[in-house]
Amino acid sequence: MKTLFKISMLSLVVVFFAACGEDDPANIPFSENTIEEDKQIVENSAIEVANTMNAMKDVEAVDASVSLGMHLGMADPFSSKGIMKAEFLTTVTKVAGLQDGSSDIYDVMKATAAPVELAEDPESIQDVWDELVGIYAWNASTEDWDYTPNDTKIEFQFPSTENGATNNAVLQVTNYSGFYPTESLVEEEYTGDLPESLNIDLTVDDASVMSFSFEVEYRNDGVPVSIESILTMDVFSMEMAMSNDDSKAEASYKFTNGGETVLEMSAAVEGDFSDENIEDNTYTETNDYGDEWEELDAGGVFSNGNFKFQVYNISLNGKGNIKNLADSLEIIYPDDYWDDPSFDELAAAEDEAALINNNLDIWALDEEAGVKIAEAEAYVYEESYGQYTDYWVEMRLRFGDGTYVDLETYFDDGFDQFVAELNKMIVDLNADYDLELEQIDY
Repeated sequence: MKTLFKISMLSLVVVFFAACGEDDPANIPFSENTIEEDKQIVENSAIEVANTMNAMKDVEAVDASVSLGMHLGMADPFSSKGIMKAEFLTTVTKVAGLQDGSSDIYDVMKATAAPVELAEDPESIQDVWDELVGIYAWNASTEDWDYTPNDTKIEFQFPSTENGATNNAVLQVTNYSGFYPTESLVEEEYTGDLPESLNIDLTVDDASVMSFSFEVEYRNDGVPVSIESILTMDVFSMEMAMSNDDSKAEASYKFTNGGETVLEMSAAVEGDFSDENIEDNTYTETNDYGDEWEELDAGGVFSNGNFKFQVYNISLNGKGNIKNLADSLEIIYPDDYWDDPSFDELAAAEDEAALINNNLDIWALDEEAGVKIAEAEAYVYEESYGQYTDYWVEMRLRFGDGTYVDLETYFDDGFDQFVAELNKMIVDLNADYDLELEQIDY
């Protein structure tokens, strides 16, 4: 449970954030554009991401990956070994899916963080590797794969296009090594290795069209302390890195097109992440039906954090005192406050908004111009139902001229696909790590 918690936290920061450094928003000037002018810049950045995705579908590496998938579908070279072909080619499969939309940039990003998967019945990945090593050449006459033994690599020789007649494409999977933890993080019955290194190289007509490298370092119990992976295809590059110790967890992901940033996400969170401290700050909750679950006292584990999420030239940045936020919220909203008839909802909401504004800075930045588009501010929203009024905290944007615009109005259009992708990430995180993150209501 403790180690799974750490991995879940790292996964969250990889998907949503990018470390923002020590910038102080108070020292960054506001944009002199109108609200609508800056909004158009933001929308254009979102559109550029979609255009980049379309352009990425046409690179030679994607065509070759699709062709490999088709030929593997025609004849499974691993069928006699009792191993599913897709499980060891996760990255290539996700790259191929870009062409028909069966995968997207998040799927490829996720594959770079976990390039190999286990089949339904857990086996040692090292045993699978030892079973699969060899050279597989497509035989157009028999419509099957010819196998040649090899002790160091898995190699596929095949046509680079679905209708190709010659084996002008070569995919090599090399440098696999596995790490055996003292306790399993995958499944209780799994006692095999965790992937420690892997390289994939794809050439067409002897020219490199895709390369992938993956390296991980683990603690003895299997908790990853660092991960680095790089995937390049033509002018596109995806880089992912994580580091994790008992006092700081940070992660970053960057997708570039010809050196220009398309997406950048990562974060840094400080605190006491030792197993002992997490255990000391984990407690059991029980509801009226006798159901039990574990809760974490965030203030006892986290101290500070910062994040950045960049789409082309526009970035969303933030930093805050997590401990003070968590500890103070417990004071504002004590246990069973709903059962206290004297509880003042308006005063509590006002205290919560002030707490957020005093401990959390969030701002949107035009990276190219070096100016703030807006700062986020918490405020109390109220809505009446007959004689009853409900109060809660919302976020709004404050612009350089002092104008306020709520988030719903500002993001009224132009961001549907972007939010849909974020929700897809949330769904996958919930499924993979048994979390209960709520999707964005857009």
